Amino acid sequence: ACLSSEAPFRVTAAAAQVLRRQRRLAMLPVTMAPPPFFGEMTPDMLEKLTRIRYCVWGIFFAAVGRLCTGDIPLSELLCGLTGVFLLKSDENMATCYACLASSPVGHCAGANGG
Repeated sequence: ACLSSEAPFRVTAAAAQVLRRQRRLAMLPVTMAPPPFFGEMTPDMLEKLTRIRYCVWGIFFAAVGRLCTGDIPLSELLCGLTGVFLLKSDENMATCYACLASSPVGHCAGANGG
């Protein structure tokens, strides 16, 4: 084995990129969760939640489409369920949320219901 100082140490571009990425990740804080929000929602928040509601309905529509083609839409159903729990205070999703919260899936949402 040649371990002298004459042997060049070569780092490939891919290895250098991995090392840079590891250094950046090592600098991230342990918890990056935002603080919980308490209080009334602003009109801007309500507008964004309305857009999210349409996206959740679209995800469920896509799940039905995939089911009709013979696929199993597991990822779509999980995303849709997450969206229903996100929109638990929305009047259009209240009955769907109440149904899910009273089912075994509701136990996964935790003590505060999602």
